[in-house]
Amino acid sequence: GEWGGQPYVGSDLWISHAHLGVSNAQYDTMMKLYSQAFKKEKVPKAETQECMASLEKMREATVDADRRLKNMYMKHTEALARKAMAERRVKEVAERVAKLTLEAKRQETAETAVAQPRPKMHMLAKRASMVNPVTKAIGPGSTRASQTLFARIGGELKLQEVVAEVYTTMKADKELSKFFARFKLAALQERTVQYLRGEWGGASYTGADLWISHAHL
Repeated sequence: GEWGGQPYVGSDLWISHAHLGVSNAQYDTMMKLYSQAFKKEKVPKAETQECMASLEKMREATVDADRRLKNMYMKHTEALARKAMAERRVKEVAERVAKLTLEAKRQETAETAVAQPRPKMHMLAKRASMVNPVTKAIGPGSTRASQTLFARIGGELKLQEVVAEVYTTMKADKELSKFFARFKLAALQERTVQYLRGEWGGASYTGADLWISHAHL
């Protein structure tokens, strides 16, 4: 694609290399290998020089010795995640409103379908027995949180205790402790609590998607 063939349709060069941490020395080695390959395959000198110049221009989008590309990639993916989350929430609200509107229309139709007028007290009794759409969706005298897994395991305190126990065990494990040595476990522990809280029915999690948080590990 870069040299005039079929167009390239993959990810941008910097995105493909952001997580690799390529150094200038490694890129120099790659340039040397390309030069040797062009010579071995007897590519004309002029074309070889043009290809090598093209490869050199790609250095900035490939080398990431100072983690600049990786930081750009994290910001990029987090922005995409926030956008996707916002779109999901808008869709969920729209579906919720549509459902409640439909339920209200059904109740209104049921009331107007009565063939003969009935005594006033009878109508009052009927209306009192009807289920409000919101009450039907959420439940009488309760909230969604009171019926969630988050609430049933014991709420915030119990979740923090469970996660703290998991991280304490990980720190004591020989293999896992080596893997997590480069991270601030206190921050990871808090992020884990936030995610599980939202996943199990507590306050909504507003961080990056799970796959984005772990893609670079």
